[in-house]
Amino acid sequence: MCRIAIAYLEAEYDPVVQKAHQAHRAACELRAKKLQPWQQGANIYKLIGVEWWARQASIRAAEQARLDAEAKRLADAQAEADAQAAEQAGAPPEAVQAIRDAPPPPVYAVAPPNTQAVAGVRPPRKVYRARVDSPLKLVCAIAEGRAPIELVKAFDLVFLNRMAESMKELMSLPGVSVHVEYAAAAAPLKG
Repeated sequence: MCRIAIAYLEAEYDPVVQKAHQAHRAACELRAKKLQPWQQGANIYKLIGVEWWARQASIRAAEQARLDAEAKRLADAQAEADAQAAEQAGAPPEAVQAIRDAPPPPVYAVAPPNTQAVAGVRPPRKVYRARVDSPLKLVCAIAEGRAPIELVKAFDLVFLNRMAESMKELMSLPGVSVHVEYAAAAAPLKG
């Protein structure tokens, strides 16, 4: 009796379900077809934004390198002037040479940011990724107990990337360096 009722209900409702399923599939295909150019445009926009921020970071790094070189040149010139002044004042040659050989004081010249905030646009977030530069150094560090043993799993990049994300520039493992990649921000800034 139950099987007859099931067969009767399936025969009655299956065509309706199939038509609804076909209509749903057609609507999904139409929606995907209409959304495709917009999604491609959004992806291109994100890539352009990421490239622009990366270029701005590169420009700022170049300016920072220029400022560092200029500060070092000025510090070297000052050291040479101090050495000449000491020589003219009659200081012994060893003292003059010590002034010339003394390491320059650290110079902290910081390049100003070369980007301006735009309302509603969030800069890309930094994504820290680990890269094994020297497997031998990393293996030696693991063997000496200076790095966690979990890294042995074929240089577990998932574990290394988690460490890079949490420690950022402070991550210091022998044979591993931290590199910053720029990824599109997930949500716009709230105004």
